[in-house]
Amino acid sequence: MIEILQKHEELLRFDDFTNDDALCIGQAIVQYARNRGKVVAIEIVLNGWTVFLFAMNGTSPEHNRWLRRKRNFLEYRRTSSLLGQKIMESQEQTWRDLVLDEANYSEKGGAFPIIIGNQFVGSITVCGLTETEDHQMVADVLASYLQREIPSILE
Repeated sequence: MIEILQKHEELLRFDDFTNDDALCIGQAIVQYARNRGKVVAIEIVLNGWTVFLFAMNGTSPEHNRWLRRKRNFLEYRRTSSLLGQKIMESQEQTWRDLVLDEANYSEKGGAFPIIIGNQFVGSITVCGLTETEDHQMVADVLASYLQREIPSILE
């Protein structure tokens, strides 16, 4: 799975990313979830600023905590939260090894980096489903938005 997750990050990079892109992508994630009967919360952060935040009916304040924890882990690793988790597992690392507080960090999938060229500039985070479904939802929407073909981790 690590190879597929790395491929996602390689293929789903931007030439530019604006607040308008965040709005379009955020709304596309909402529509993607609705079309599949799913309920999620979505956060898009650009240069430390939350530029899109939406919690679908059926979510709770707990979803905000998951969004923050997943984003924090992504910002720490500079990779998607799911890729960070799989790398930790492959290296037999634990939270104790990383000296991170589980109250503020989560390696669960669903946080995806916004990368312009090779520069990390933000994150798109989804929570509400399984960690692989959260990740794949973001990846599928980004692939559609960027008009790229990507492999799925759900197959």
